[in-house]
Amino acid sequence: MGGKLRHLLIFLLIIMKELNVPEAGCSCEPSSPCRCTSMGLTSIPQNLPTSISMLDLDGNQITSIQAGSFTNLTRLKALHLHFNMITVIEKGAFASLSRLETLTLSFNQMTVIKSDLFVNLIRLRELWLDGNQITNIQLGALCYLSQLQMLNLCFNKITNIPSGLFSNLHQLQRLYIKYNKITMIQPCTFANLIHLKELRLDHNQITSIQSSALTNLTQLQELNLSYNKITMIDSTFFLYLIHMHKLVSLSINLYRNPWQCDCRMFYVRLLVYNWGFATSGTFIDRMICARPAKISGEKLMDADVGEMICDEKPTTSTPPVDVQETLKDSYNCAGSGHDSNLIGQDQPQAITEANFNTTATVVASVHGQPGQGQYQATTKSLVVKNPVYGPEPTAFKLSHLYNAECQGNSQADP
Repeated sequence: MGGKLRHLLIFLLIIMKELNVPEAGCSCEPSSPCRCTSMGLTSIPQNLPTSISMLDLDGNQITSIQAGSFTNLTRLKALHLHFNMITVIEKGAFASLSRLETLTLSFNQMTVIKSDLFVNLIRLRELWLDGNQITNIQLGALCYLSQLQMLNLCFNKITNIPSGLFSNLHQLQRLYIKYNKITMIQPCTFANLIHLKELRLDHNQITSIQSSALTNLTQLQELNLSYNKITMIDSTFFLYLIHMHKLVSLSINLYRNPWQCDCRMFYVRLLVYNWGFATSGTFIDRMICARPAKISGEKLMDADVGEMICDEKPTTSTPPVDVQETLKDSYNCAGSGHDSNLIGQDQPQAITEANFNTTATVVASVHGQPGQGQYQATTKSLVVKNPVYGPEPTAFKLSHLYNAECQGNSQADP
């Protein structure tokens, strides 16, 4: 009996020692990087040197971060917490880290980013939130991060990007939101990201994107929308990119979308031919038709024009369509435009004109009937008269390329 009790006591001592060693073993020299990785820690170590500038707690078993966990680490510039099991971060947990430049929270188990999470991180440049279970980012959660240059939200479960979420990120250069469940990009979503160079939206479930979503992105160098569910892009989307970037410095990836190559997508081909830029190896060369069935699997640029038909045939007796649509949005937008005439032979004549109120406050999208041309304008309380004439095989003319100017502020929830 005594022998069994002795063995049991020894076993318990070993267990207790293993549990206590990592916490005691997390010791660092002053003014040097502090690395306490893969040590089985379940909480943020305390009594660390106050002069350390980097703390790496990668690969531990931390489940929550309490307020005040970093109170004495005011000189910290880099904090790495990836590959833990964090589900909860209390309000003010990072409030004392005003010098922090890099925060890594990748591959944890967070589901919601609250509006008060990043208070006082006024110098943060890189924020890694990839590999979590995030479904909701509260409006205002990013408004304190005015110096942020890189934001990684990949591999989450985000379905919607609230209007104004990025409105205070004026210095942002790289935005990664791939591998989420986003279905739609709202107008003016990225309006204030004037320094953005790289935007990754691939591997989502996006079905549509308007040109106004890219307003003010004059520094954009890479746009990736591959592996989504986009079937059609309005011709004004390409007109906007041509106008803003000349399609020279901008790399676009639209690969692996189920393109509906009907008469409406013919306008995209027309734009390519009229502007005369090379297609081999470019984004347009990798746009593969999914429908109509007769040209499924063919490149948009190689498809038989005779098969690019719409279900509804336009008629010469089609009356003009007057549409007025009002939506609510947190932005104030104004539109400006200029004529952009594109002429192509053997196409129905489709002339689209728009008159709008530049002081209104709601984004609207207006489409003509299939086969008659389409137009999307980004403005507020839009009133559009869309007279369409055709189908005589004369010429295609798209008048008035409008650019939306978007303004908006993001504030934390009270």
